Amino acid sequence: MKLANTILISAFSCLLVSPALAAVRVQNLSTGKTLGIAQGGQVLVKFSASAGAGCLQAHGQIPGASILDKMESSGWTQIALPPSVSIEQAMAAYGGDAGHVVDVQPNFIYHPVGTAPNDPMAASQYWLEQVDAYGGWSFETGASSRTTVAVLDTGIETTHPDLAANLHAANRMYNAVPPTSTGTAAVADILGHGTGVAGMAAAVGNNAVGIAGMSWSAKILPVQIFHNGTGNPDCDIGDVCANDADIVRGIEYVVSAATSNVSEFGRTVINMSLGCKPDILEAECPPNCTTAMQNAITLASNNNILVVAASGNSDSSNGFFTQVQCPAKIANVVAVGATTLGGAIANFSGRGSELDVVAPGQSVLTAKTSGGYGNQTGTSFASPLVAGLVSLLMSAKPDVSTATLVDTLRNSAEDLGSAGFDTTYGWGEVDAYAALRLLTRGSLTALTGKPEAYPNPFHNDGSKTLTIRIPPAFQGNNLNVQFYTMTGELVDTQRSLSWDGRNEAGRRVASGVYIYTVRTDKGFLKGRVAVIH
Repeated sequence: MKLANTILISAFSCLLVSPALAAVRVQNLSTGKTLGIAQGGQVLVKFSASAGAGCLQAHGQIPGASILDKMESSGWTQIALPPSVSIEQAMAAYGGDAGHVVDVQPNFIYHPVGTAPNDPMAASQYWLEQVDAYGGWSFETGASSRTTVAVLDTGIETTHPDLAANLHAANRMYNAVPPTSTGTAAVADILGHGTGVAGMAAAVGNNAVGIAGMSWSAKILPVQIFHNGTGNPDCDIGDVCANDADIVRGIEYVVSAATSNVSEFGRTVINMSLGCKPDILEAECPPNCTTAMQNAITLASNNNILVVAASGNSDSSNGFFTQVQCPAKIANVVAVGATTLGGAIANFSGRGSELDVVAPGQSVLTAKTSGGYGNQTGTSFASPLVAGLVSLLMSAKPDVSTATLVDTLRNSAEDLGSAGFDTTYGWGEVDAYAALRLLTRGSLTALTGKPEAYPNPFHNDGSKTLTIRIPPAFQGNNLNVQFYTMTGELVDTQRSLSWDGRNEAGRRVASGVYIYTVRTDKGFLKGRVAVIH
């Protein structure tokens, strides 16, 4: 039975019933294009006056349909459809009854949108915009499900005001260095490195303090694996180092703790911002990673724990040693290289066939010891950015497999360098918005057909900037962006995809919903953004 061409009369009364069906994807029957995500088994219908108070004539087109609610002020009626009738069929049927129906539409579903964090130094974290963290936070900030970022490093300053709230309990701080290898609390950060790494991954977000990490709420597990170089023949004086045994012990501890305390840890990701120094003792880095380390990685992988590692930093005095180093080059490890402001590969970034993705790692603002903040450089700080993104993905979808996490990072990355995979950028620079959208909605098709403004709502406090993303197909010359009030009054005109929230007179615009239009020589787009003070 094709409801689009058939009008059926049914003599049932318009009773209120209860909805039950989940969200579904609605398509245009003529073009096959997706219209959006709507409440399954429901449509909204605006009946004409001729339909009558009982709406029996118009409502009788679909036997088994029932009224859920009547919105008297606007004239819309929320209707539940029988299981045998799709939303598309119902729209065609009601739409064909012009005598009784003014309009019909799916009952589209919306979600709360994320906001920019109120951390005062977030505006100085250029990488937040470069990887579209703001867009990602419209999906997930890390609070939906418990996740843990295990930081195998030099320790962490546990009293840091932007880290303390996200740290696991003190009895979870682990020192993997002999002779205290049985789980004693890690000492304070012996170099300052681990504190900066933790800040990139999971500095507390939206707490009006300092910076924001990629995940605002992930728990941080400090695992100290490094020796202090003073008096240690294995390290340079003033330096720190770790050996295979230290690293293996650290990984084994994380796996044991996370798998035996799932309610406390949730899903866990391990970050290892470490590699070799080819200039030490005039030796090259080992061509292959040890079997012991490979076995530890396999143990983590078999327990659904993803490992993320820095691809390694080259040394200019050694002709820029650029191979991906251990442990990043091991199979089942996400190897992360570093980019600069703007997305160019950093000259120090390790590269090769084992590289997965890249992320900002040059002069990135993060946490420092003594409760401070400062710029850091190296693949060491690109890697935890990606580990933090992994924790967001796991928080949004805690049952996701490690294989799907890796695929999501790769398939959502912004392709840089040569088309597709290349040994300099891997699969590209991570994109938090695209990654979370791909994982939660299963597709990136929505990114190709409409503009996106972020953050949305836009907190117009005079210090932040609104950014508009437009699909590649519309990126062209003669860019013109205009902002209007809902009544059609022109507020401002821009020649870029950024807006400071001010009108043409230079004054901040009032709170409200604004329409923006984007014109290039490739076409015209329109969207909306909420502005609040």
